[in-house]
Amino acid sequence: MSFMRRLRNLRNGYDHHGYDDEGPDRRWMAPGGLLLVAIVGVVAFGPQLGSAIASSLRHDDGAAPTVATTAQTPPSSEPATSTTGPLVASEPPVPPLTARPVITSPVATAAPQPHIAVTALQTVPPVRDVIVDIGGVEMATDALGQLSVGELDDWMTIEIVGRDANPTLQQVTFTAWSDDDVSKIRAIRNLQGPVATIGVEISSRVVVEVVTADGTAVREASVAFDSPVGPVSLVAGAPQWLPAARAVPSAGGLVPQELTYTPTSVTLSDGTVHAATAQTLAATPEVLWQVVIAP
Repeated sequence: MSFMRRLRNLRNGYDHHGYDDEGPDRRWMAPGGLLLVAIVGVVAFGPQLGSAIASSLRHDDGAAPTVATTAQTPPSSEPATSTTGPLVASEPPVPPLTARPVITSPVATAAPQPHIAVTALQTVPPVRDVIVDIGGVEMATDALGQLSVGELDDWMTIEIVGRDANPTLQQVTFTAWSDDDVSKIRAIRNLQGPVATIGVEISSRVVVEVVTADGTAVREASVAFDSPVGPVSLVAGAPQWLPAARAVPSAGGLVPQELTYTPTSVTLSDGTVHAATAQTLAATPEVLWQVVIAP
C-alpha cells in the first residue's frame, strides 16, 4: 500500500487494515495522527511532500483543495548574461622565462712550443767577461757575448754572477731573460733552447767638460741632458757612469739599443742658466764630452 493511500485512510478514519473504526477515540486521534505524519513527511521527504499533506488536511476540513502553481517565464531570445562579473577574454599562457644561452667563440691560443735543451748562452747587448755559474762551475762569455755550455742536465741551474774585468771600463747589470723573468738563478728545465738569451745594461764612465763659445773652460757647472732613459744631469769635471746600451724586448726576442745623450742647458755656479749647443753624444768607455755654451 502506498504512503499517500495510507494517508487517505487515516484521514477518513480507517485503520491500517482498511475498515472503518467507529470508535470515538480513534476519530479524535485522527487529526493528531495526520499532523504527526505531516511533520515526519517534511523531515523525511522534503517540503513538497509536506505541502501535499497540508493540502489534504485542509481538504478534510471542508476547504477546497489548492494547487500550488509556479509562474513560468517564457524563453527569451536574448543571450544569457553572467551575474558573476564581466566576461574577460582569456589570454594565451605566458611561457616561463628561461636564461638565454651564451654563445662564446673559442679563443685561439698558440700551441705550446716543445722544449728544446739549452746548449749556449748569449748576452744582449753582446759583452765579454760576463760570469755565469752553471751547476757550481763558473764560466765567462767571449768577445761576442756568447758561451757554449753543451748538453746540461735538467736538475742544474744557471746563475748570473756579474762581470769580472780589469781594468773596469764598463759596468754590466743583469736586467732580464728573454722570457721577461728577472730572476738571476734559473733552472735549466725552465729555459728554452738552444740559445738562452740574457738581457743586460752596459754602462760607461763619462767625463763632461764645459766651455764658452770662444773655448774658455768653465770649472764649476752642471749640464742637463735629454736621453732615452730620461733627463740626466752631470757635474762638469767628475767621472760618472752612464748607461751606454741595453736590451729591449721585441716580437723576435731581446734586441740591443744604443743610448745617446743631447745637452740642453748649462747651469753656472752663480745660478745662471744658459742654453747648450745641440749635439748628440754616445757613452763610450772613458769618453770626454765637451759641452759648449750657446752664444
